[in-house]
Amino acid sequence: MLDIKVLSIEVHATAVEKGWWPAPRSWHEIRLLIVSEIAEALEAFRESRMALVDPAKPEGFTVELADVVIRCADWIGAALSGLTQDEFNAEEEIRNAQAGCNLAESTIPGCLDRLLVLLYCGGTVNVGEVIAGCYELTKRLNLDLDAAIRVKTVYNKQRAFRHGGKAL
Repeated sequence: MLDIKVLSIEVHATAVEKGWWPAPRSWHEIRLLIVSEIAEALEAFRESRMALVDPAKPEGFTVELADVVIRCADWIGAALSGLTQDEFNAEEEIRNAQAGCNLAESTIPGCLDRLLVLLYCGGTVNVGEVIAGCYELTKRLNLDLDAAIRVKTVYNKQRAFRHGGKAL
């Protein structure tokens, strides 16, 4: 597992540089963006696109889970730099990520659903457990999540400012 604190600082710096943090953001925005990455992971699974094939255009199940981790890490990095609107203990979430997670479900859709449950658990932020869950799922499938995260972070650094003209 990559060092989550180092990753969080790195991906958040990239997000700021690319224009995604012009002002503090709420947990609601970030949570929905994480949900969209989980949905993209499900679609990649449904299409049997499991592993990273082309680093020039990273996509596939493992890359979508890397995007989940990157979104979670961005939120941790934002909290470490004071750019969140909500109370959030970034250091605790880093510890939660490193502690691991037992998804308990046997199917990939079940595991993805469990990530959503963790994300919405009790109205609190649980990004550390979501990160740990992504690592558990890729370990079960013998997929290299760290490699996908490294490829995707390099790719994100090369993207245009606010690529796609998205509002959020």
